[in-house]
Amino acid sequence: MKRTAIALLVILAVAGIAAAQVTSPTQDVLGAHNVYGRGCVACHAPHSGAAGNGGKTSASSGNFALWGEDMSPLYGQTLNFGNSGSFSVTLPNYITGSYPSSPEDGYFGIITCLSCHDGNLAKSGMMKGTTVETVTIAGATFNPPTLLGNDGSTAGNYMNDHPVGPSANVGCGGPYNWDCTINSDGSISFSGPNGKQFITDYYDVTSGSGPLANLVKVAGSKSGYAGSTTSNSWVSCTTCHDQHNMQYFNTAASGSAVIKPTRFFVRGWYDPGTRPPATARLSSAVAATAANPTKRTARPFRRPKLIPSGEGTPSPGVWPLAIQFNVSETAEGRAGKNFSGFAVGAERASKPEKFAGIRLEPVA
Repeated sequence: MKRTAIALLVILAVAGIAAAQVTSPTQDVLGAHNVYGRGCVACHAPHSGAAGNGGKTSASSGNFALWGEDMSPLYGQTLNFGNSGSFSVTLPNYITGSYPSSPEDGYFGIITCLSCHDGNLAKSGMMKGTTVETVTIAGATFNPPTLLGNDGSTAGNYMNDHPVGPSANVGCGGPYNWDCTINSDGSISFSGPNGKQFITDYYDVTSGSGPLANLVKVAGSKSGYAGSTTSNSWVSCTTCHDQHNMQYFNTAASGSAVIKPTRFFVRGWYDPGTRPPATARLSSAVAATAANPTKRTARPFRRPKLIPSGEGTPSPGVWPLAIQFNVSETAEGRAGKNFSGFAVGAERASKPEKFAGIRLEPVA
């Protein structure tokens, strides 16, 4: 899970930072989950459970959260997600066992999502099997599949799906994770400089409606890979997706709403159809090149060069910076300057200096 949680946050950061702020939703927030105009009753049948939606009924259908889809084919099944199936989940049986204390229960979230989005054990019902929204990659536009167990690969293959369940944990520290802290109650705080900068640039993913605030919280932690710490809290479907909001996301931790665009019910500020402005693209370029400016990458990133304030007003191609860099000499006679948590080489200096901007120059 070390890489999967990071992947989500980085994708959201790069795609979402470009979008303009949405101050007021103008469309039905349910989007595709409006289900051909049926709205809430498509998932929450007011009477008779799955039978109330024309589906197969079972002994306890609809007894919890008025769930209106047939979960019984999934009862007691063990599904193996992600990374050669190493993240297994055994789903509950609500006929022989009891219901959870809350609809926020992680297992309930998985089984209810799969009662529509499986397509293998639980049939797809009214779903057509592809997204309403389109994706464009390298000029090709398409509708991705939405049935995890019947996506065109081998039927019942869940290994190409993001891990969920008790073994899909989030790590902090070490070489692959955020510089975050796992608290005693299982919650996660972005306490390190990179995490704090991420919150400043983007939004607080650890609170409010953010994905890390919607982990299935389990107290405690354990030692992870290469000096990292792994939380006992785990990922459910609704950690990454807000099933009630397809196109809008509230980035505010509390108080007044700060609405941003999103897609595919992603629980974050995610608008991949918008090209970032130059100032937004800058941070990605610096992040990719600052640690090793001479290393070529697959993307046309450039070497960052700091422009001293004495050179006057930044010229075209120079991004203004309102940053005070603390500069200290190293043994090699060069100074390290921190920019968004990354060390950027600069000319010899022995005291703090102000820089007017930063220019990205071609990598040698």
